[in-house]
Amino acid sequence: MQSKEKENLGRALQIILARSFTYLSLLVIIIFIIYFVRRKPFQDSIPAGVRDIVAIVDGYSEYKAHIQGVREGLLFKGIHTIFYEESKLGEIKENPVYVIGTEKVKRVLEKLPGRTIIGYAQFQEKPADNYTGVFSGFDWAEGIKFYRRILPGLKRVGVIYSETIPWSREQFETLQSFVSSQPELDIEITPLPIPKNGRELQEKLDSLLNTVDALLGVVQDKNIEAALPIIISSCLNHKRPFIGGGKTGAQMGALAALEYDQKRLGRQVADTIISQIIRQHKTPAQIPILIPQPQIFINLSTSYKLGIQLPKDIKDQAAEKYS
Repeated sequence: MQSKEKENLGRALQIILARSFTYLSLLVIIIFIIYFVRRKPFQDSIPAGVRDIVAIVDGYSEYKAHIQGVREGLLFKGIHTIFYEESKLGEIKENPVYVIGTEKVKRVLEKLPGRTIIGYAQFQEKPADNYTGVFSGFDWAEGIKFYRRILPGLKRVGVIYSETIPWSREQFETLQSFVSSQPELDIEITPLPIPKNGRELQEKLDSLLNTVDALLGVVQDKNIEAALPIIISSCLNHKRPFIGGGKTGAQMGALAALEYDQKRLGRQVADTIISQIIRQHKTPAQIPILIPQPQIFINLSTSYKLGIQLPKDIKDQAAEKYS
């Protein structure tokens, strides 16, 4: 009887130990998850004595590839990065400071006077003596030339964008403002803020596509990317071209798309702007705003289905052709 009790006790202890180990393992996993979620993306481990450090103010999550390109380009030159939330601007000791987003750049310029600010923003001209950077907008004069090279009779244009994503809304407003200031373009814009509900989007597309010559996606934001299957199938059903959605859009059936290679652009920023300020001791006034060139992507199958002959020069310039 006594040995039976000892056996039961031993089993109970084994169960308790096994469960304790399981709970401890889960606790360790949770701690690691919390650490990595709260940890700054691409945060460097800064060696002691290193002086070449760039502060990066956290930007939109959609620009992770861009930030990674900046960081890789700087590390190649032995320059490190450290990340700050916008709410912690007062803690920044490093110079220069790299900031993503037009409104965020404006706020940082106000809060950090005298610092060298490098921005990824919609400034084609420098807003301050201590500023240089990359133009994040789109050259709509060139963009409309591109659209009309593909669609010579383009006049009535639907534009789909995300009202809830600041930089998507900014791009639409910039296009709308540009077209309003250039009446000789003879372009009518009908906006389509993308709804959250797929059924509502389908209804809005069916209504819009009966009244326009083409649909444009001014940026490749996460909402538009998620809705690309509905957008492209609706356009094809209505025999209307969709231009937008970046490389992914062209692969899925957009007639054409323009897209920036964000990682490559980030490396270019590191090489042509930030490293010149740190290593060559140039001032922002000596470095012009960088205006990047987008890549062209086209879909030959969609061109055939819609009966649209793409110009030879557009085909020749395309980074990728899909069919």
